[in-house]
Amino acid sequence: APSIPPTVLRVSHPQAGGPAAADAAAHEPARYEPANSHVNAALQLIDDSRYVEARDVLNDLLIAGGLADTEDLSVRGLIEKLNDEHLLFTRHVVQGDPLAARYKIEPGDYLIKIAPKYHITHDLIAAINQVDPRRIRAGKSLKVVQGPFHAHVIRSRYRLDVYLHDRDGRRVFIRSYPVGLGSNDSTPVGNWKVSLKHENPDWR
Repeated sequence: APSIPPTVLRVSHPQAGGPAAADAAAHEPARYEPANSHVNAALQLIDDSRYVEARDVLNDLLIAGGLADTEDLSVRGLIEKLNDEHLLFTRHVVQGDPLAARYKIEPGDYLIKIAPKYHITHDLIAAINQVDPRRIRAGKSLKVVQGPFHAHVIRSRYRLDVYLHDRDGRRVFIRSYPVGLGSNDSTPVGNWKVSLKHENPDWR
């Protein structure tokens, strides 16, 4: 998938009780009993090429919480695969997907001019559409993502989750990344807006 540019970042507290509590939680049975039936329903929707509906089912399951670690990982993986192969990060716009749209290129347009309208980067538009930013033509259309992206760092899991919001403000999971944190638990908790992003920074 193309590099995702989060513009809102939230860092949350570790789970109460620290690592020991997190380890114990990892071995608890799922508290969301219909998980398997929901996943099976989503898999059937995928087989029927109803990708937006499948993502909705899986996303609702994930957001509801209460999944065992193995189920949580499986659901995340299915959503990421849907976004990578069928929905968000392909050139095709699936009908009914609230996170993507078509933009008709106007005379004098540049990707760097189009991107802010959707709160995303021009690099993301170029990557999704597999185009040279210097060679776009008026009258053609581009797939765009309805940003901005939101990133949530869960310190206890050393994980960064990326989300978008649909037209109703509903949070939609996009994908997860492993992250490193400050030494001695120094990564602060709070909410930030990412105004400048350094690509592949050298933190040494």
